[in-house]
Parts: sequence; C-alpha cells; structure tokens
Amino acid sequence: MNIVFILTATILLSVNPKAPADQTSSLHPEKFSARFKALPLAADSKTLSTYLGKITATQFKARINQAVNDPHAHDRIQAEIALRMQAIRDSLIDFKGQNTGYNVSVVNDEFAHNCGESMMVMPINKAHDYFFFVKGRGLWKVVTTAVSRQRFAVFLLGLTEIYGAATTVEYADPVTRETPTRAIWDNGKLRMEARTRPDYGAITVSWARVQVSDLISKLRGSNKPPAAGISDDLDPAILDIMRD
Repeated sequence: MNIVFILTATILLSVNPKAPADQTSSLHPEKFSARFKALPLAADSKTLSTYLGKITATQFKARINQAVNDPHAHDRIQAEIALRMQAIRDSLIDFKGQNTGYNVSVVNDEFAHNCGESMMVMPINKAHDYFFFVKGRGLWKVVTTAVSRQRFAVFLLGLTEIYGAATTVEYADPVTRETPTRAIWDNGKLRMEARTRPDYGAITVSWARVQVSDLISKLRGSNKPPAAGISDDLDPAILDIMRD
C-alpha cells in the first residue's frame, strides 16, 4: 500500500477531539446528496411522503421540460411520476413480526419487530434510501446504500472532505489501522455512520437523531433486530462465502 496514502488516511480518519456539538446542520444529509435538501427529520410518514413527492417531481423536471411540446410524452411522464409515488407510499411497512425481505437485507440491523417501528423506502438508481419511524416519534433515522465499487477507505476520505474527521473509526485490524470498517460522526444532535457491508457488496451511510438513537434499545426492550439472530443460524460454509 502507498505510504503517502496510509499517512493521509490515518490523519483524516483519526478521532476528531473537537467534533461540533451544537449544529445539526453540520451533519445534515443534504451535504452528502442534494436529494436530501430540507429533509424533514422528525416528520411523520405522511409529511415525508409529501416531501418525497416533491423530490421525485424534481428528478423528472428535465424530462418534463423536454416534453413541453409533446402532450402525449408529458402525460406518460406524469403517469410515471404517479406510479413512482404510489410505490413509495406502498413501501411503508410496520414491523410486526412478519417475514419480510428486509429481515435478511442490508438494513436488517436497523429495526426491530413488535415495538412500533416502521419504514418507508425510495429507490434511487441502483441504490435505496430507507426512512425509519418509531412509536409516533417521527422520522428518526435515514439510511442510504451505495454499491461498493471502491475501497471503503477511499469512500471515507470523501466523507471527511464533506463532514470533517470522524468522531470514531473502527478498523478490521486496530493495530495496523489500514482497513477501516466503520466511521461515526456525532455532534450531539445527529449521529452519522458509514459502514462497509461486504456481505451485501454495499456501503451504507446513515443519519440518526441522537436523542432517539440513545433510547432505541430501551424502547425495543427484548425485541432485537433481525440481524441479531442470523449469524448463529447460518451454515459456516455460507458464512465463509459471504466473507470472501
């Protein structure tokens, strides 16, 4: 590995002793992607659905402008927008102990069943945005996925350019500190986390309201995320394949 890269990564990914503690905006998802502009954190699902509708319409704006002189094309685009929004509304799921595809998905450690948690999903190209709600407390966590096409260390360097040094960084080997696996930014109001998920060939970035995040274990009680019961049940041979 290039020595300059190692030194640069070590400096940028090291613990930040002066992480901001009073500005939610300093870790806002909007800085990661413009599609999160004015994201209504703490909103209910209806408010979020309206927000996502506006975001969806914006994504289709260029195509609508191109079809301004073609009524049929304009109608088709409007129908596509309507279908996209209906799919987002229909994605709202209350986790009540049922078998869902999310129980064995990249977000299977982000929620628990039978404790008032729910989620809404919005597809974004080849990725997804997941919006989590709990016990009527509104939107408390957002998770977005990205296909893992680059080394996680390189991905984290990009995040440090946006958000500054992480509050904490975890490494596959704490001694060499050459292979980061997770990084957390915390300003007292929002907690942002980036993780490499080689088992799903993905990287996830999440933003959570600290107040709810710190209480989630208490709110869940004995209910554990689906991921908590997966590893012990999987055949060792399968686990070996997932780790390769």
